[in-house]
Amino acid sequence: MSDVVEGISDFRTAKRVNDLFIALNERPETYNSSYNQHYPKDLLPIAKSNVMQDWMYPVMLDAIEKGGLTISEGRMPGERTLFDCCKAWKINPAMPQRLAKFVGTHSLRGRMLAGAIFDKMSEEGKTTPQEWRDNKILHGKI
Repeated sequence: MSDVVEGISDFRTAKRVNDLFIALNERPETYNSSYNQHYPKDLLPIAKSNVMQDWMYPVMLDAIEKGGLTISEGRMPGERTLFDCCKAWKINPAMPQRLAKFVGTHSLRGRMLAGAIFDKMSEEGKTTPQEWRDNKILHGKI
C-alpha cells in the first residue's frame, strides 16, 4: 500500500486522486477489481496538474497509454497546451504531443483529418510516433 500513496504530500492532491479513481473506474468500490483500469500511481501526475475540464482526464490517460503523452520527471504541460493536445488526442491518442498541440488548434474537421493522416502514415511505415518525436526536421514543417 505504501507505493499507492508515494508522492501524495497534501490533502488536495489526495482528494483529486481519489475523485479521479472514482470517476474513471467502472467499479471503484473494489480496489483490485478487474473492472478498474486506472490506479492512484497512474493518476498522480494528472491529479497534480491544473487540468481545466473533467473530460480531459480520460483523454490524457489514453494518450499516456498509447504513447502520445509522455510525462518526464512528473512534469505535465501547461493548461493551454494540455487543452489543445486533448482535443487532438480525443481523435488520435497516439499522436505525439508536439503534433497534438498544433493539431488541437484546428477545427474538428481539421483534427479528424490530421488524426486519420497520422494513422495512415504510421500504418504504412512512413513514420512512427517515436520517430516523429525524435525528428526535429518534421517539427519545423508544421
